[in-house]
This record gives sequence, structure tokens and C-alpha cells, in this order.
Amino acid sequence: SQNARYLTSLMISNNGDIGSAEIDEIARFLRHGSSSLELLEVGNYRQYFLIRWIETIYRSIRNNMTLSKLRIFAGSLHDPMDKEASRKAISCRLDHAAAALVCDSSSIDAFCRSNHTFSGVELTEARLSVRYAPSPVVRLAFKINERGDISTERKIRCKLHSIYFHGDFDIVPFYAMK
Repeated sequence: SQNARYLTSLMISNNGDIGSAEIDEIARFLRHGSSSLELLEVGNYRQYFLIRWIETIYRSIRNNMTLSKLRIFAGSLHDPMDKEASRKAISCRLDHAAAALVCDSSSIDAFCRSNHTFSGVELTEARLSVRYAPSPVVRLAFKINERGDISTERKIRCKLHSIYFHGDFDIVPFYAMK
């Protein structure tokens, strides 16, 4: 933890199982304010990776300003609560979690507090039963977040304009914005 500010890339894999306790520890590390991690790779091809673990990691990087890529590799991605979850259902759940991270539409304030550095997740599954392709909205937010040549405020404005405002809209909620 003391040397976390020097770490830019981290791969976590083991011959045993990665479980909820390990994912919670990774999440605690990512929430740590002095981390400079830009790339995180986590997984194990011999085992499953729970969708809720990805959601836990997403929640932990909400305020992280350095992590831009997440790579997850697993034997399979699944939801143990729904043994029959379709590929489409799992993909939708992943997309919903990504949208909440990079362009939270629950309110204007939540949108502004979204993560504006995270630019994508790569999922590699040994059994290849789930293909995650972000929705157009999430893909656009990732693309805007990739831009290192503009400020966070500009990223927010670009996302607001590109994703939410087409045609007529009320600008009153934006008067207080910088």
C-alpha cells in the first residue's frame, strides 16, 4: 500500500481460486486515494468469475482518477443466482454497471461525479460463451474518457452533449455548473 503510488500496472492471478474476499481486497486497494494504477488484470482461466465481482470493482473505481483499463480473464463469466442466465442478460448487466460508472444518468450531479478516466473493460472467457460489446452510449463514454488532451470538465460537457441532449431540452439545471 505504501508503494501503491508507483504501481501503474497490476496482474492478479493465482493457481488457486480468486474469491469474494480477494475481490473485496482489490476493491479496497482501488479505493485508496494514493494509487496510480492505470491497468488492472485479474482472473484465473481455471475458474468462473462472478458478474457481481465486476460490479464491485466498478463501484470501487468510481472516484479513481488513474485506472483506465480493466482486463478480466476467467474460465467462464456467470451469475450463480441465475444458472440459466443468457449471454444477452449477462451482457446487459455488465453494460448497466459500466453505464453507472462512466455516465450515471440518475441525476445531473451523479453524471458529473461519474468516472471520467476509465475507458474500457476487456473480458476474456475461456469458454467464450459471453461476448461483451458495450452499448453505443457506453462505447461513446469510453471513447470520450480515452481523450487525454481535454480536461475532466470538457469530458463532462462532451458526454452531456453527445449522449443526452438531442433536440429541445431544459438548461435550467446547468446554470450552477462551472
